[in-house]
Amino acid sequence: MTVQNYKELVLFSMDQLNVYIKNRNHDYLNNKELEYHKPIVFKENISLYEEEALYLRKTRDFIEKIDISLIKTPVEFRDVVLSEISKYYIENGVPQVCFVILSEKLNLALEYFNNLNRD
Repeated sequence: MTVQNYKELVLFSMDQLNVYIKNRNHDYLNNKELEYHKPIVFKENISLYEEEALYLRKTRDFIEKIDISLIKTPVEFRDVVLSEISKYYIENGVPQVCFVILSEKLNLALEYFNNLNRD
């Protein structure tokens, strides 16, 4: 398996995460009791969830655009992604939770990828 295979696995993982977040946000938006009893908290949380979803979609697009022609291993790809996205997140004030989520996704995908390649 190649770096391209690992990259595709990471992108798939990010797609699944975006589906999860979309569903979580939908469920939260339908929590009429919270909206009624704590409208300010409700609106603040919606704003945070939408921001998180936006940056995770941008992260997925960022990963997709990475040129892997000079990257030799999946570990190197993971390290490049984390290094570059960390800079991007800091420059753009992205919530730290997005970096934590991405790090977990990349590490879990790498573990899965390595387990697939065991003989």
